[in-house]
Amino acid sequence: MGFAKTVSRELGGYNIRVNAIAPGAAGGDRIERVLQGRATAQHKTLEEERAAALSIQSLKRFVDPKLSLSQIPSAWREGPNRAMNSGCSSS
Repeated sequence: MGFAKTVSRELGGYNIRVNAIAPGAAGGDRIERVLQGRATAQHKTLEEERAAALSIQSLKRFVDPKLSLSQIPSAWREGPNRAMNSGCSSS
């Protein structure tokens, strides 16, 4: 999201719009290694760390990274990142 916001600010003066789609947290080998590393460091189980990671997601699941955007159900796409605000925000 940060990259899209930065590019939109740079290109907005040329009437170029920048959009980003955030399907949610992606599952797979990499996130499993990250979660296992965190679990080990914090003396937790992998399941506890996975639950903690999902607890801060609006959708309580990981998206399959092998799916293309057209294959990701619209119900899995995270809504808050679709704000139409011309690049204006307080953050």
